[in-house]
Amino acid sequence: MKKIIPIVLAAALLLSLGACGKKETAPVETASPAETAAASAPAESAASSAEPISTAEVVAPGTEDGGGISARFLELGEDVPADYTFLVDDNAPETLFIVAGTLQDVQFVQVVMNDDGSLTTGDVLWNGGTLADGATVKLIAYIPDAAPNVALRYTAAGVTRTLAVSQSGRDGSLLLIEL
Repeated sequence: MKKIIPIVLAAALLLSLGACGKKETAPVETASPAETAAASAPAESAASSAEPISTAEVVAPGTEDGGGISARFLELGEDVPADYTFLVDDNAPETLFIVAGTLQDVQFVQVVMNDDGSLTTGDVLWNGGTLADGATVKLIAYIPDAAPNVALRYTAAGVTRTLAVSQSGRDGSLLLIEL
């Protein structure tokens, strides 16, 4: 009888340890956000468009008069001519800004983090003046996902906007954050 109790306890211990193991599952392939968006995009709009559809395009809030700006990351090796180019970092990713309406006092400005963690603008890095509808500006800079380092400032219909250029830490998409 003394031998049976340890044998039963050992068997119970082995069965409970066996139940705690991880189940083997087949590896799951995940698509990148760009592949997912491309797969879900309507086929006819992709075929009818002369320009490639950007899955990372953002449109900044405009004014009632329609002045605003849209932006997208350029793909590696994608060569899109721009009316203006602002170089911050050599060999950095490129971001294309497309003007909608007429924008005055277009500038790229430095973003500075204060001691309390708030963001403000610093020095003017590039001054583009007035840009007409359809004008393009290419920013060549590393865009961080933690704290933005550069912002786009412009005036449209008497309203001045300052948009920090950043990217999502979650999926890497482009963000224009109003300061």
